[in-house]
Amino acid sequence: MESSRKFAARSGEPVAARRRVSDTAFALSALAFDVVVVLGMSIVSGAAYKLSAGGTLGHLSPYVLAGLLTGLLYAVPFFVLELAPHALHTNTARDTLRLFGVWTFANFVLTLAIPYMHAADTMPIEWSTLFYAVGLFALSGSAPVIATTRARLVAVGLLRGRRVMLVAHASEIGAAAAIADSRNDGLDVVAIEALPSAEGRQAILKALDDIAESARTLAVDDIVIATEGLSELAAAEAIARLSAMPVAIHVQAPMKLGRSGDMRVAHIAEVFALTVAAPPLEPLQRLAKRLFDVVVASAALIALSPMLIVIGLLIRATSDGPALFRQTRRGYNMREFRIWKFRTMTTMDDGADVLPTVSKEHRVTWFGRYLRRFNLDELPQLINVITGDMAIVGPRPHATGEDVLFAQWITAYTHRAKVRPGITGWAQVNGCRGRAATVQAIRARVEHDLHYIENWSMMFDLYIIVLTVFSPKAYRNAR
Repeated sequence: MESSRKFAARSGEPVAARRRVSDTAFALSALAFDVVVVLGMSIVSGAAYKLSAGGTLGHLSPYVLAGLLTGLLYAVPFFVLELAPHALHTNTARDTLRLFGVWTFANFVLTLAIPYMHAADTMPIEWSTLFYAVGLFALSGSAPVIATTRARLVAVGLLRGRRVMLVAHASEIGAAAAIADSRNDGLDVVAIEALPSAEGRQAILKALDDIAESARTLAVDDIVIATEGLSELAAAEAIARLSAMPVAIHVQAPMKLGRSGDMRVAHIAEVFALTVAAPPLEPLQRLAKRLFDVVVASAALIALSPMLIVIGLLIRATSDGPALFRQTRRGYNMREFRIWKFRTMTTMDDGADVLPTVSKEHRVTWFGRYLRRFNLDELPQLINVITGDMAIVGPRPHATGEDVLFAQWITAYTHRAKVRPGITGWAQVNGCRGRAATVQAIRARVEHDLHYIENWSMMFDLYIIVLTVFSPKAYRNAR
């Protein structure tokens, strides 16, 4: 792997040293620019209509309000659903259809809202038609402007391109390095990793574990697997192992594929690749979920602070030891963090020494049993949410020793780490909690967690939060 380390040092500075604007920040700025464009077109079309109808401008405030409303209606779907073109996946025809569809939707809602704005006289069908036409024209023109601006920002080093790792057979390292040197498209190839092919399966798996650890250390966004020279076993294992990470995985195609139905093709530097895995949440979706988590956790800490103080005092009064303690858990992308909990036991085990809790556990204090029964021992994890180690909703983190065991039982277990772990989750509100003593028990838990990851939405998070408080299943098997 020496070649990859040399290339990483040559091709980019350490992650911590970077102070450039991210693609997510640029995408938000682009959405704000589109809102300004819509606002401007609303005012321009309003002024044009009033001049043609009466010869005077008069008040333009109704058009300002209409422009802001329509601009937000246009921007929100792109923000929530991540419909904006991905930096690696572009399809001009599809992007044009999306723009047309969202703009039409925004104008349809505006038409329904006009009667409630008491502006029917200043916004007749003639103005609506003019606004729709000039707005569509302006937004279609803003797309290449934004793309050109992004390219220029990347060229001068003000915008951080997506961090890419290339994985290739040892014999293809030279060709991969030549591709990496052609970096004028905004991508940042930070490492090239060599993968054996003719060696045994264990050697391949060991190399893939090292590659995954390197990808986590370098905080890559995309991994490109060049299958040229790899055996079928090596290619299959590379896809299976690396797909467990919360990054986009692409398989390099040996030739330009062009259009192929609905096949997802990525153009990365000089390579055409098939995208076989993608992060469950796009950048703007992650930002929306993170903002939701911070707001909810902060409000909950403030609102529940009297109760938290009382619980802490009762723990100190009823048993020896501190009220709070911390344990090591694995979170997003299998990174370790320290989880906060109310102490409910006479012991404070950590690491590989943590033993699973069983029914009628003698280590649990009498007051701790009540805290566990009503899930109150988890409330200090609101601190972990604010610090970014956890989310309000997500797969529950297990003790590190259990992680190793469960990963041996269930192949897809590590896929849970594609999102931040949560204080509550879809598995917990469906009764999958407590000790997972059998393969069937942990499989059911993993299936629920993967269902949540694959079907995430803000409404799904809210639904799980409601079930956590009110559903009897959420308290089942509490120990």
